[in-house]
Amino acid sequence: MDVVAEEPVSEISRREGSAELLSERVYARLKREIVFGRLPPNAKIVEREICEQFAVSRTPLREALLRLAADGLVIVKPQSGTLVAPITLSRVMAAQFIRERLECGLVRRVTDCWNRAGHATLLENIAAQKVAAECNDFEGFHDLDEAFHGHMSIIAGLPDVWTTIAASKPHLDRIRIESLDRRKHIHDLILDHSDIVAALADRDVSRAKRRLRAHLRQVLRSLEYLNQ
Repeated sequence: MDVVAEEPVSEISRREGSAELLSERVYARLKREIVFGRLPPNAKIVEREICEQFAVSRTPLREALLRLAADGLVIVKPQSGTLVAPITLSRVMAAQFIRERLECGLVRRVTDCWNRAGHATLLENIAAQKVAAECNDFEGFHDLDEAFHGHMSIIAGLPDVWTTIAASKPHLDRIRIESLDRRKHIHDLILDHSDIVAALADRDVSRAKRRLRAHLRQVLRSLEYLNQ
């Protein structure tokens, strides 16, 4: 009787790890396409086309779609395929509530942990935001905006707080990005960031919270998009 050699555990782990990494990349890319509106609400996701575009098989794509469905970003319909989920007011408001409570709740800890390195990083980020705005690089500006807010949680010593916020707000981001093609809006956001940093550097908790809360609520101006 022939003996079939068992595949080394290390090789199995390597292949499984590679598959997980591929699924993660597909998930991240599709999520970005949805958030930035390149896959708009109610658009049909054709698996064959996505597989060809991303050069992947259907397995990692379907794993990614299951995660996106759990995020509420796609709707899987067994008989009619997968659609990009519409943006709903309830999801946007829930994400806004979570973000405002958690970020504003970090302010005192940020001021307690304030340091020169963190201050310098935030100022460098704001300088890069200005460059992105001048170049009309709205996607780059969004990424810098995310990094700005994320770094405040790093200064506070609680980076997982931003991880929680980021995971809760893809629907909120879809609304935010709709407004980034207005230069005045971006200019206002940059001014807000500068005011927030100034208040944090002064260790003025009340002013920093007030500035941050007003800044985060700017997105509410964009909710008219849902009624179009």
